Amino acid sequence: MPKRSFYETQIKFGRKPDTVNQSLTIGASKDPDIAATGHGLETGDVIYIEGASHPAANGFFTVKTRSSTNFTLVGQDFTGAGRISGARYAKVTMTGFCDATSIDVEPAGVSFTDVTTNCDNYPQEEGELEAGSASMELYYDPESRVQQMLENAMFSQETLYMQTKPKGVNIVRGFACSVENWKYRGKVKDKYTANVGFKLKSRPHDATLS
Repeated sequence: MPKRSFYETQIKFGRKPDTVNQSLTIGASKDPDIAATGHGLETGDVIYIEGASHPAANGFFTVKTRSSTNFTLVGQDFTGAGRISGARYAKVTMTGFCDATSIDVEPAGVSFTDVTTNCDNYPQEEGELEAGSASMELYYDPESRVQQMLENAMFSQETLYMQTKPKGVNIVRGFACSVENWKYRGKVKDKYTANVGFKLKSRPHDATLS
C-alpha cells in the first residue's frame, strides 16, 4: 500500500449559494435517487438543499451522478422518511485552498457512560457518538479570500463545506463544518502562521471519482 504524502493534497471550501431555487425530487431510500433534469453535475460536486420536508435532506451534500437527469447524495439514507417534498437546490462553488501546512481530522468521537449494575460481573459502558473536529496549520495571509471567509464564518457561525483529496487518491471526502477557533501568530525572523479549528456537522461524504 503506498504511503500518502500531504504534498499536493487538494483542500476546498464552499459556502451556501446566495440563490437556491432549482427544484428536485428526492427518493425515500438509501443512496436516494434524485431526479433533476439537466442538472449538469459531476461526481464529487457539492450541492446545497433547502426547503425539504425531511430535515436531514437539507444542507450540504457531495453528489454522485447516475445520468444527465439523475444523481444521488453520497452516504445518505432516507429509508422510511416517506415522500420528501419542497426541496430546492443549487450547486456550491468550491474554492481551492493552498495555505495549509498540515491537517488533523477526527471524523467523530465516542463518549462512554457507566451502566454497570449489581448483576454484572465486569464494568459495563454504553457509547454515544459525538461530533468530530478538524484543525489546520497554515501560513497566515490577511489578503487571502479563503482565510477571510473562514474568519468571518467563525464570527457569524455560518456552516461551511470542506473537501479534501490527497494526491493519487480516487476518493474525495467532504464534511459540513463550522469554524470553532481561529488564531494567528507572528515572530521575528519567521513567517506569520495561523491555526483554524473546525467542529464537524456531518458524517464524512466519500465520493469515488470515475
